[in-house]
Amino acid sequence: MGLALAALPLPVLLLRTDGRILEVNPACAGRFATTRERWPGRPLAELLQIPDLDALLAGAAAGGHIDCEVRLHCSGIAQHVGFPMQLSLRALAEGGPLLLSLQDLTRERHLERILMDAQARAGVGSWHVDLHSWRSQLTPEAYRIYGIAEDETVDVARFLSCVHPEDVEHVRGVWNRALAGDAYALEHRVLVEGQVRWVEARGQLETDGEGHAVRMIGSVLDITRHKQAEESIRQLIHYDPLTRLPNRNMARLQLERLLAGGEAAQVGVLMLDLDRFKEINDSDGHDAGDAALVQVAATLRPLLRGDATLARVGGDEFMAILPDTGIEGAVAVAEHLLRALDQPLELGGRAFFPRASIGVAVSPEDGEEPAELIRHAEMAMYEAKSAGGHGYGMYRRQMSAAVQRRIRLATRLEAAVRSGQLALHYQPKVDLATRDLVGVEALARWYDLELGWVSPSEFIPLAEERGLIGPLGDWALGRAAQDYRRWSRRGPLPWRMAVNVSARQLAQGGFAQRAEAVVRQAGASPADIELELTETAMAADPQLACAMADRLADAGFALTLDDFGTGYSSLSQLNRFRLEKLKIDLSFVQGVLERPGYQAIVRAVVGMAKAMELVVVAEGIETAGQAACLRALGCDQGQGFLYGKPMPADDFAREWLRGGPG
Repeated sequence: MGLALAALPLPVLLLRTDGRILEVNPACAGRFATTRERWPGRPLAELLQIPDLDALLAGAAAGGHIDCEVRLHCSGIAQHVGFPMQLSLRALAEGGPLLLSLQDLTRERHLERILMDAQARAGVGSWHVDLHSWRSQLTPEAYRIYGIAEDETVDVARFLSCVHPEDVEHVRGVWNRALAGDAYALEHRVLVEGQVRWVEARGQLETDGEGHAVRMIGSVLDITRHKQAEESIRQLIHYDPLTRLPNRNMARLQLERLLAGGEAAQVGVLMLDLDRFKEINDSDGHDAGDAALVQVAATLRPLLRGDATLARVGGDEFMAILPDTGIEGAVAVAEHLLRALDQPLELGGRAFFPRASIGVAVSPEDGEEPAELIRHAEMAMYEAKSAGGHGYGMYRRQMSAAVQRRIRLATRLEAAVRSGQLALHYQPKVDLATRDLVGVEALARWYDLELGWVSPSEFIPLAEERGLIGPLGDWALGRAAQDYRRWSRRGPLPWRMAVNVSARQLAQGGFAQRAEAVVRQAGASPADIELELTETAMAADPQLACAMADRLADAGFALTLDDFGTGYSSLSQLNRFRLEKLKIDLSFVQGVLERPGYQAIVRAVVGMAKAMELVVVAEGIETAGQAACLRALGCDQGQGFLYGKPMPADDFAREWLRGGPG
């Protein structure tokens, strides 16, 4: 045997065409634990059991080049142990000896088994598609996820047959775009034995040396449990657990979507309040009251069109949202609902006549913003109730001075922003376990010489509507950065300054660069600042919000998701944002002791946040009982009147910082 073959690390044998061994290299003797002298002159079949050996020898002797994977057994040399081997057999010259080389695949197959086991435990499978034959190869876990038997031939048609019918066109479209060079990445449903399973599929196109597509390789992940958990949390946050109707948050989001059509969008809003509900609670108890609410919901929902929304928005308050409905249509629906509630309901063996008062408001005449339209419908409902109930009322502009006040506020706010009449107050954030200071939130406050203190819930929405939120936000960020810099002169501060960012600011293309410039001009660094982004702002346009959040994080800002539970965030979308903290909305915090359902919501949100490695902050804590409950539920930090009200910068420094204002 030549020196080159003798030096090869793989087992190599020279054979006669009848299979008798001429010579073996040292690697062959070593692999099978024998000396080289024991091999020459003996038939190969006496030493190694190779399936279909005679056929392989005949094929090689006839000029063929044999390459295949075999399971090889030793005979008479060691115990019968099978080895997976890659076999290569060919003639060195016509009529000459045969060269047999063996590559041990034991380690590769062991690693494959480890991979298969890991995939099965993680619910991840892998696959590849030959783009010439359109045949697929799948790992066992991929077969299981798709519900396909491992002995089946899988082509594109067989794959699409297991995709949920409503998702087939979407999957086909993503696949075709992937063949043209786009990413193959999507979530879709498959049907397995009649059950719906959610999967996340990703793939990458492979090309040959000339750039032609040859195959697609990828992975598939079973995300059914993730989707179920996401839906459970969505139900907890956006649906009333008693009646299964949408709650106020969900109704507001629906109304926002409908009003996004602009001035031409006509939407009717009905606010319905039961007239005698308190009597049921007082006489028969809250269980009977709950049963009455369930029956009222079941009575009203079938009376609305399929595109309408019925929500439970309070104790005995319901809201109906009517798309493409003017005043006449809204009044007709109100009358229809009132007639239905004139019929008795069965409650504890006796008849109950629920009766109701309904307020009617219609966009755009009665308001173009969701909050405004809802408020006007509520005003009309209270007027109907004050008139004796059991009827409906329509909003009229002269009902109150609210509109006049709004106009006056808008005019004075513009002057206040331009002349610097607003101030920042600061509220501490504390560690719930130690009560140590772990952060500060800057909050805008406005005292008007004529109107007195104006609530942020009034002037912040006005600033957004009037295009003032940009200047107001820049001023707040710059002033907060200045105060942080001033406080840190005595030594570095171990926490960040939190500043709120509105949806309008986040939608501005140059916001990240401008925010960095404002902070640096104030003498601080983006690393000193924590920006609180509302859930609604991030859910409105996730792609835009994600891009902006990335730019802010790249600049050095820490990002917090604020008011969680008031918008509609997909968990899979949230995971795309580079967040450090999540703040639970105060509406859940302040009801956490009175309503067990809120504890379930907080526990679910905390579990999700911990899985994403986020710090959880509870805002609006007012009592020690709330703080203890929230800490037990897993919240890390707290903020609220229990620890301190928002206060001017110097007052905050004196109370919370050693050495005073600095």
